[in-house]
Amino acid sequence: MKKIRLIYRLLYFISCVLILVIFSTFVSLFVKDKTNRQKKISTLIRFLSKKLMKAIGFTVKAEGLNNLQENQNYLIVANHVSYTDITLIHSFIKNNCFITHYEWQENSPFLNLIAKKAKVYFIERRDLKNIRKELRETADILKRGLHLVFFPEGTSTDGSRILPFHPLFFTTATRTERSVLPVCINYKKINNVPITEKDRDLVYWYDHKISFTAHLLRFLQLKSIEVNIKFLSPLSSENKNSRNLAVESRECIQKHFIPLNAD
Repeated sequence: MKKIRLIYRLLYFISCVLILVIFSTFVSLFVKDKTNRQKKISTLIRFLSKKLMKAIGFTVKAEGLNNLQENQNYLIVANHVSYTDITLIHSFIKNNCFITHYEWQENSPFLNLIAKKAKVYFIERRDLKNIRKELRETADILKRGLHLVFFPEGTSTDGSRILPFHPLFFTTATRTERSVLPVCINYKKINNVPITEKDRDLVYWYDHKISFTAHLLRFLQLKSIEVNIKFLSPLSSENKNSRNLAVESRECIQKHFIPLNAD
């Protein structure tokens, strides 16, 4: 049964990736306006993410969707334990652009391909010379009316705690006077059984000791995954600096975060 499940889900996943690659290539060639281009690709990804999550056995409980006002765009930040967080967020938020770092290319060429076709914005955090340019360009994404999404811990974790938030890219919110929308993600169950430290690695991908492909093949064999995602109240960036916003955002998420080792 596991093999049948794996084959079906793997084919479904590959089909979604192929659709994204073809559509993104077509849109990049024929849609010249970069904002319109990003919106079209983001709309497709949202559709594919919803279908994919259902196909691979996700049960999602979403709270606070009323905090996502239709007429506003936000700097969206969330805690991070796995690549599945990205699909999860995509399934709820349209017209968005994710930020990630170039080290992704080193972890998996396949992930890199998906990220490029999804028009993810890559940052080079090892090269301080580019910081001003990257801050200017990411702020421009917010100015163009798109949501800007990133994981301020800077890496995925083992779910036992939330790491300190890096404040740098919160500057995009202060520069554009956009609010920050904190999002808390809690994975609850695997195969209808509460997640423990013993089986978390079936879903969490955090130290990259195992390749993305190997982890994905193992992950796709799971019968079901239950996850809770909470969209918290937006935080105004008015009269705040990036460090204040980073601390405040982390504190908000921390209040709703359930550490894996919690009783």
